[in-house]
Parts: sequence; structure tokens; C-alpha cells
Amino acid sequence: MLEFRYPSRALVGDWLRTICGLVIGLGVLLFTPPVLWRLVVFGGIAVLFGYFGWRTLERQLQRVFLSDEGVAVKDWRGRVLPWSSLSGLRLRFYGTRRQHRRLHEGEDTTGGFLELRLAFAGSRLVLDSALPGFALVAWRATQAARACHVKLDPVTAGNLLTLGVDPDQDTAPPEYAAEWAEAQGPRMGVAGE
Repeated sequence: MLEFRYPSRALVGDWLRTICGLVIGLGVLLFTPPVLWRLVVFGGIAVLFGYFGWRTLERQLQRVFLSDEGVAVKDWRGRVLPWSSLSGLRLRFYGTRRQHRRLHEGEDTTGGFLELRLAFAGSRLVLDSALPGFALVAWRATQAARACHVKLDPVTAGNLLTLGVDPDQDTAPPEYAAEWAEAQGPRMGVAGE
């Protein structure tokens, strides 16, 4: 079993955005006379960035355990999600058009991020490419999707191919993902080795 977690350095930008948004939203609310439009606009900003901060904290505390039987998530609620109950898989790229084109041409993988959405019976899991071992999780989810006859949309299939994962064939994990898992083995809790 492999254990994955978001590194703190990958979340620094999110924490800085949260702090700036809360300082602006709450600062205006606390240090200016109350007027309805200010309450609505800056109260909304404070709530939005407060939620963003909550999601960032959730990602920082989250642990993802990957095995052949399923994926387990340890966060504030803790879930065990068997691969046999997988009902949906979406992989989307978020970034500029230029970053998207460069990613698919294999030129540049910096900028933007991929988001993997897995739907299970009664639950869902959202992970992004800041998670070390992301390609390995995507590869294993693709195997499970094929076994559960989950239909993948063309955008997801294209993004999987960009990661080195063939959605139509049962292949080995992408080489760089397999090498990463082997290098992390003892530290990440690889069972059976």
C-alpha cells in the first residue's frame, strides 16, 4: 500500500492567497463604516477566502492510501473507497490555453494543474497534480474504470494519454510514476516489499 500526501511547499501559495483574501475582506469590514454594499461585497470575499482556506487545510491534513483493492482517504471524515464501486473518472487540466497546448505537445509541464475526480457509490474524491505520485493514482483509477466499465469522455482520455496512461489498454504504470513509487517505497509504506 502506498501513502500519498500533499507537500507543504505545494500549498504555500494557497495559504498566501487565503491570508490576503481574508485580510482584504475582513480588513474592510472591520475598519470602515458599515454600508450594505460593503457588507455584501467584502463579506462575500471573506467567506469565499475562508472556504478556500478550509479546503487548503483539508488538503494539508489529507492522506491518500492506494492499494489494489481501493483507495483510502484519511482526513477529517476518513473513507475507504473500493475500486469495485468506482462509477466515474474525470481528468481535467486547468491553466491557460498556452499551458494546455504546451502540456499536450510535451514541451512544458510547468504551469497549470490537472484535477482527478473519482466518483464512487455515495462518495467522491478530488485530487490534483500537486500530489506526489498523482500519475500513479490516475493510472490505478484508469485500470479500475476499465474493470468497472466506466465510460471516459474524450477530454479525460486525452489528458490520461498526456500523463502516459493509455485509457484503452491494460498497461504498466507510466515509467516515471513507477520509478517514483519504487524510490518512495520504504518511506511511503509499500506493503509486501
